Amino acid sequence: MKKLLLIGAFLFSLSTSPVMAQTRAPQVLVVRIGIEYLAIIYPDGKSEILDAIGPSLLSEKKKLVDSGEIYQHAIANIYENGYELKSTFSSPATGVTLVFTKE
Repeated sequence: MKKLLLIGAFLFSLSTSPVMAQTRAPQVLVVRIGIEYLAIIYPDGKSEILDAIGPSLLSEKKKLVDSGEIYQHAIANIYENGYELKSTFSSPATGVTLVFTKE
């Protein structure tokens, strides 16, 4: 009798359709890096623009260091929020674009 119940349960499990995997689309965050700015576009449609140059009175070396620190801080913050870099592309007109995703 026990074997009959097991065989019946096995046959019943074969007759039902399997549950489809339920996945969400990944969250996509885009970072556009221009000469004078860093634009972050979040998955919810909000955006943030960071001035990467600073005051024009600074020396070129100081501007370079300041902009590097701004880029480093912004990208470190993106990684801390669980995003991973998936793609990069660039063009002379728009600068560099970084695409981050979060599963």
